[in-house]
Amino acid sequence: MVCGDLEPSKKNRAAPGIVDPESNRPRAVQPEYINGDDLEARLDFERLIPAMERVFLGSSDASPRVHQETGSGLFLMMPAWEPSAYVGTKLVTIRLENRATGLDTIHGVYVLFSEESGQPLAILDGRVLTLRRTAATSAAATKWLAREDAHSHLMIGAGALAPYLIRATGEVRPVSRVGIWNRTPRNAAKLVEELASEGIQAEVVSDLQSATEEADIISTATQSKAALIMGANLKSGVHLDLVGSYTPDMVEADPTALARARVFVDTWEGAKSEAGDLIQAVRSGAFDWDHVAGDLRALFRGEVSGRTSPEDITAFKSVGASIEDLAAAALAWESRGTP
Repeated sequence: MVCGDLEPSKKNRAAPGIVDPESNRPRAVQPEYINGDDLEARLDFERLIPAMERVFLGSSDASPRVHQETGSGLFLMMPAWEPSAYVGTKLVTIRLENRATGLDTIHGVYVLFSEESGQPLAILDGRVLTLRRTAATSAAATKWLAREDAHSHLMIGAGALAPYLIRATGEVRPVSRVGIWNRTPRNAAKLVEELASEGIQAEVVSDLQSATEEADIISTATQSKAALIMGANLKSGVHLDLVGSYTPDMVEADPTALARARVFVDTWEGAKSEAGDLIQAVRSGAFDWDHVAGDLRALFRGEVSGRTSPEDITAFKSVGASIEDLAAAALAWESRGTP
């Protein structure tokens, strides 16, 4: 059953702040640029996690992502809209040759418009927006799927997304022990130091198999092309938060892990085209799409059950959804002026 505080409004919601209260007509708005630091402040997980739940309950929709080769690389467009409220798109360029010059290979912004007037409202830093909404969506899934008493969190990967996943998971479960495993241990050690400065106690993990066997929640955020989580090592009751393997040739959990789990995806379309773990498991014959219990919309609406017993192994496979970007961008814009 849907929690009362997540029940979406039955009425369309206009983008606040653009309607003149006297004439009740849209007024001109100067677009705001919201940089990464501002997004870090505005998109706190206390508000962002519920926003990710609500967007899957509401009327937001999206069209397929556009992948365009431009000669020097890829240009990606990810549009979404909420009727009578917002329309927006994330714009991303990928230039692998930038590695030779020291520039980032991926650049992105999000452009938010009023759906009613069509006015541009804001241009937002795409990197931080993506990091925070991805972690918040995972945390929302963890809130619905992990055991209530889950207290140990294993983070596989120590890249840009890892600290966000650790922080967001700590918002929804009483995590008291965090282990971090990375192919390059010094990167895991750097992350441990970063988290310690925030008061989060974590430790570097060297024995991945043992850590996998003991963890209550396992998050993955890697670009691995070989399985890191083996189903035979998983204990009953563990929750898997699979965030990497976002292309068909990537994999983080072996077919046995998925076959043992009650699996959920953010969207069916994204999972079937991009979720390497699931795609490869289906190809192996050890897993079938019918084994997926549902998507986040069905889970959050109570149309399918999440965890059915303390012994269930649950898994959330994330590839991202454009409506998540829209919800995060809208929250950031609505939070202007908020400390």
